[in-house]
Amino acid sequence: MSLLGVCALSHLIQVVVSQTVLSQSPPIQTVPVGSRVQLNCHTEKVVAGYVFWYRQQHRRDMQLLYRVGKHYPADGRFSGEVDDKSGNYALVNSNVQRNDSGMYYCASRNYQNMVQIFGNGSKLVVTDGPPAVFLLTPPPAEISSMERVPLMCLVRGLSPHSLPILWNVSGQVTDGQTDSGTIDEDGTYSIRSHISVPTETWSSGVVCTCTVQINSTENLISENISSQRGNMNSDDELMDSRPRAQEKETLYARLAVNEDPTL
Repeated sequence: MSLLGVCALSHLIQVVVSQTVLSQSPPIQTVPVGSRVQLNCHTEKVVAGYVFWYRQQHRRDMQLLYRVGKHYPADGRFSGEVDDKSGNYALVNSNVQRNDSGMYYCASRNYQNMVQIFGNGSKLVVTDGPPAVFLLTPPPAEISSMERVPLMCLVRGLSPHSLPILWNVSGQVTDGQTDSGTIDEDGTYSIRSHISVPTETWSSGVVCTCTVQINSTENLISENISSQRGNMNSDDELMDSRPRAQEKETLYARLAVNEDPTL
């Protein structure tokens, strides 16, 4: 190797060695409201002995929450813990609320060029109350102009771990298309699964439900919906579902037409 090549390689190694590397853990954490949560940021090189912690929610810009370092006082529910031996600069939330759900990033600057470096991110999901599942359909007035009727199964308030969502259309079971999950504006974690059925099939009076498998012994089942009989719950359940009906009206606008050839 030429002298020029050796010098170039040496410079590259110096840059890589001096680069600040931030590793966060755990990658995902699900806790109930009121819990104490710790998010870790591991680094070997930290400028001025502190790191910044940011939160990003529902596609908004990052919000600076707290600066973790030695001798920094707590700021409301937020405080920090520093471990010099492991290089861990942890953010602590002593009393999480549902609107604390989001992606959290630690950040610092490297020694070489003072460019801010971000960690790989940690997702925090705060649950509040029992989970719920809703089966959503477009407004009846719009269905007549569609070739296929899009249906959406909306699951709210569960952990972000993979949950099987199954559809049953008059005895025919299918998986549908399930998204990776999102954190809504109010901090609730939601998972959506989509299918579509031919309008002719829908108009014939098929009965549709969706089921979420929470664990090996527990399932969460939506109400039954049919084009001819509407919501097929009992009278008591219908009385309790009035707030759901209002929520469905709001969510109709979000229901995208999904040409899913599954059925």
